[in-house]
Parts: sequence; structure tokens; C-alpha cells
Amino acid sequence: MKDYGRFRMADLYKEHKHQCSELDNLIEIFRNKKKTYQTKELLELIQERIIDKEKIIKIDGKEEKSDCFALAKFLYRIGFITLRNSEYNKALGFTRFEDDPYLFSEYNIVDDNLREIHPAYRTVLNLR
Repeated sequence: MKDYGRFRMADLYKEHKHQCSELDNLIEIFRNKKKTYQTKELLELIQERIIDKEKIIKIDGKEEKSDCFALAKFLYRIGFITLRNSEYNKALGFTRFEDDPYLFSEYNIVDDNLREIHPAYRTVLNLR
């Protein structure tokens, strides 16, 4: 599973590095952490590990640095984070960006929703 995770991670970087040159640093904040987060916890982790440390991460060529919400939404859009939910994909229990692109919106965030790192990346990032 570790080799599969490395291949998937390499594909993720190849596919999305042009949208976020700091993608590897953004993903590395999850290494040795949890695989599942409530929305509030996810935003707090990004705030503490990126924003509070004055790291500048830009998405999609925008000049301004991204806030924690924009970074979390980007991770959802590229498939790194999913929503634990059986509404769309009953077999796997995940809702992906392709299932509902508007699900991760500042207008419909529910703090107790569970956000999960996609299973393909868990082993390679040593998630618990």
C-alpha cells in the first residue's frame, strides 16, 4: 500500500503543482497526524501550521496569499480531502469534489462534519 500511496502522491503533485507551487508543503502539514478531522479542526490545523507561521501559499495564480479556508477548499477540490458521508457514494462513504463541488463552501460549513484524508495518501503520510 505504501508504494501505491507514493505513486498516487506523485500523480497528485504532477497534476496540481501548477495550481499551487507549495502543494508539497501544504500536504506535509498532515504527516504523522490524524486521518479524520472535524471541519473546525481541519481549519485550525491549517491556521496553526501555515497561516500563523506566516507561510505564503498561493492558489491558481492569485497574487494574494490564501487563507485557511481557501487552502482546505483547494485540498477538497484536488481530492486530497473528502467528506465522510454516504449520501453520494454509499459503497465508500465519501463525498468527493466530483460528487458535490459546492459542498465545501463558507456558506454551508458544518463544524462537526468529518473531513478525511483520502485513503490513498494515509500510509505514505503515516496517518493514524
